[in-house]
Amino acid sequence: MASHDTDGSGHDPQSAAIIAMLREDGRRSYASIAKDVGLSEAAVRQRVQRLIEQGHMQIVAITNPLDDFKLSSLLRIRVSGDVRATAAQIGEIAEVSFCVIVSGDCQVVAEVMCRDGHHLLTVVHESIEALPTVTDVQTMVYLEAVKQTYQWGTWPLGEHYSR
Repeated sequence: MASHDTDGSGHDPQSAAIIAMLREDGRRSYASIAKDVGLSEAAVRQRVQRLIEQGHMQIVAITNPLDDFKLSSLLRIRVSGDVRATAAQIGEIAEVSFCVIVSGDCQVVAEVMCRDGHHLLTVVHESIEALPTVTDVQTMVYLEAVKQTYQWGTWPLGEHYSR
């Protein structure tokens, strides 16, 4: 099947529409999607399967991390030595939900999800500061989430984006 990429994503308009509908409601039926995109239910099912197999999308359940982990924090971590290896070690810690290598006055930024202050203290001191290449950790506890999205896909830049 030839792809007629019209939105810059590499997907033809029907596949892009299917992805958008499943992003909005991952449990939406293939029959409902088929009606909206003008394909048969079987064709939608095949496209979804192909998009999943090719790694273009995932259909997953997203739980509310605040159900069990009431304290989220951002850690700014200074490293001396192998930054990639240190970031990889930090990324292996169960409580770390996000870890990136950055530029600036720290080398690694990580987000951690903890049950409470004692749990956070344990993670920072016993797991992160215990790494021999970590020289400093600054902890910023989240007080209020203003925006949080779980969309995986093309950022909706809309009409403000020109190529």
